Amino acid sequence: MDFSIVIPIYNSASYLEKNLARIFHVCSGFDYQVILVDDCSAEQDIARIRQLVAACRQLTLHEKTQKSNAAVSRNIGVRLAEAEIVFFLDSDDYFTTHYIMRRLQRHEDQSIDIIFGNYAEVYGDSVRDFAFNYKNGSAGEDFLFLEMGDIRSSTISIRKKRGRRFLFPEFLYKHQDWGFLVNATNQGANVAYDTGSGVFLDIGRGGRMTTKLNLEASEQFIEAFLRPSDRHISGFACKHLLVSLYSENQSAFIYYSSRIVRHTLSSKFKAIKRYGDFMARLGLFPLGGRLLRTARNGFRR
Repeated sequence: MDFSIVIPIYNSASYLEKNLARIFHVCSGFDYQVILVDDCSAEQDIARIRQLVAACRQLTLHEKTQKSNAAVSRNIGVRLAEAEIVFFLDSDDYFTTHYIMRRLQRHEDQSIDIIFGNYAEVYGDSVRDFAFNYKNGSAGEDFLFLEMGDIRSSTISIRKKRGRRFLFPEFLYKHQDWGFLVNATNQGANVAYDTGSGVFLDIGRGGRMTTKLNLEASEQFIEAFLRPSDRHISGFACKHLLVSLYSENQSAFIYYSSRIVRHTLSSKFKAIKRYGDFMARLGLFPLGGRLLRTARNGFRR
């Protein structure tokens, strides 16, 4: 088998069918399997998924008996994967044939444990590309929170090896991809970066975990991965300033702003922090968020 694709699902039937059609198209000619791991979806939803699985030999469905999170689902998928090369994909994301072929070629180097890379965010008819520069051997926390890089689960592919398992941290309900990278580099994984394109993340659907702020989850991540490094915590907090503004969440902005070490701020984050602090002092924080959101949506058109 050439590869396995692991997709966590939860009440995903309404859009999963379209994305599975995309997967079948781009994977034509390969020997592959798609492992759907369901996190206790509603009965009507999972009934539709069962129908899809019954109609396609490439699909496998694992139904969890207890609700948990996507990290648990991904780790179950890795254990079930029949192929050595495993791709991860969220249920509303997709990739291209060119991406798969490029990754398989990179994975021919059996010393590489993990590959992640660039992606594009899709919002309606708008597509925005994101590219970073991860250097082999870099610590995950340095790349993410000092160099302000990023990793998304749908860009990750791994090679399964006996005695070496790089899994998603199951205790996290948010920031699981960040935790995956930090864990992997701390454990000595050989991590490579794919500078090519071909992964598309649909950010237009409401309910995506990456669009939601969760201060408890942030504290949990900081406690587990970043203490006692103020510089890493500061970088982590900076990544949430704009989201706090866009969502008009003043309490979240105040929290993340309080974790920032001022002398480490770039000019970009200094401007964001000053803007948010100024609007909060005027009692106009929600208006400030709406103005930024309007400007962002204008650029997307």
